[in-house]
Amino acid sequence: MLVLALVSKVTLTRLERLCFTAALFMLLLFVFGKAKAYWVAEQVNDVSGALPNITSTTHDLSKSYWSDIRKQKYARLALVTDKKPVGVLTIEGISINVPIFEGVSDEELDLGVGRVPGTGTLKGQGNLVIAGHRDSFFRHLGQLSPGQTIEVSTLKGQQTVYEITGHTITTPDDTAIMNDGRDDELTLVTCYPFYFVGSAPQRYIIKAKRI
Repeated sequence: MLVLALVSKVTLTRLERLCFTAALFMLLLFVFGKAKAYWVAEQVNDVSGALPNITSTTHDLSKSYWSDIRKQKYARLALVTDKKPVGVLTIEGISINVPIFEGVSDEELDLGVGRVPGTGTLKGQGNLVIAGHRDSFFRHLGQLSPGQTIEVSTLKGQQTVYEITGHTITTPDDTAIMNDGRDDELTLVTCYPFYFVGSAPQRYIIKAKRI
């Protein structure tokens, strides 16, 4: 009986240690997940802290107007991404302050908006084309009007201000919108209609001139 009691005690001790180790591991995973969930937002805040005219609180972290699938993709990528933004896009007219990434792959556009490779620079040269999803950051692009302003900022704090001149609705194969014009300009692109179910057949384009 004494031997059985000792064996039971040792087994229980090992089981307790195993449970404790498992619980500690789960706690560490939870803490890590929480920290990474805000990674992209912190990147925006870090950039915004260096830029005097950007208010980081305009970045809508609630994502209340996003589609469910876009929320899920954002949350999943925020846990694993190592991508860092190259700048910040601020549109006061629709209250967004969003990180700009280099490229327009699914990962970039699920985390923020993306500069189309080969187009203008974030410093204001050429026709800077920035794409975003219609069911996340660019959901309210259609509410913008001529005369409103848009700011593009680099990580070093250089800001370029643009004034909206108008919008057009075109087809996905219309690449002419990305061509350089006589003046420096900004082109924002998203799928359209904004609430279309399935793959949207058109593109909504905002054009703005550098001022």
